[in-house]
Amino acid sequence: MDQRSIQTTFARTKLLQAREHRGWTQQRLADEIGSTFVSISRWETGARTPSPYFRRRLVAVLGQTEAELDLERHQIVEATP
Repeated sequence: MDQRSIQTTFARTKLLQAREHRGWTQQRLADEIGSTFVSISRWETGARTPSPYFRRRLVAVLGQTEAELDLERHQIVEATP
């Protein structure tokens, strides 16, 4: 497993654990932050990274910091060719 896979798995675990700790479904978390369960799934699997707006919403509803949810170091920056 390469470093990116390890970091992605770690990020998924933190967000997933925070949601499951509350006993919430992906749909419930999506409703709480004004998103969709598809987005929650993508964030939890590491396929996508929440935008700054949704990172703030996740922090607010889950009561943890971006660092605790491991969201701050997984910001994807796309280079333009």
